[in-house]
Amino acid sequence: MGFGEGLRKIGLVTEDGPWQFSVDNIREGGYQKMFKTLRTYFDSLMKKTGQFLEILEQAQELIAKGDLQKSFNENRFGDFKRIFGLLFLAWNEITQVFYYSSIISLELWYLQNGYGSLINVG
Repeated sequence: MGFGEGLRKIGLVTEDGPWQFSVDNIREGGYQKMFKTLRTYFDSLMKKTGQFLEILEQAQELIAKGDLQKSFNENRFGDFKRIFGLLFLAWNEITQVFYYSSIISLELWYLQNGYGSLINVG
């Protein structure tokens, strides 16, 4: 059984895409490539967070008028949902990639130092 399959079996890996992306990044360029990849993710996250803060400012105007809930109910403030969704998905993706790269790093440390494997803990 491979490491990824073993992690899936014990519930530590759930998504094939981010897992394989992390494995491929580390395999192709080590942690130097992974750090560059994570930097790109964080830069994107910062941009999306700024966009969400801007939309929250617009929400303040609707709140002051008492129109926020009505705007949501009538789908007149759709940008809020779209921008929140983009930010939420970005957080989800970077969290998975960071987690999976950390799991790989931990496994390599354990193996290098003779501490066994994450998938053979008993």
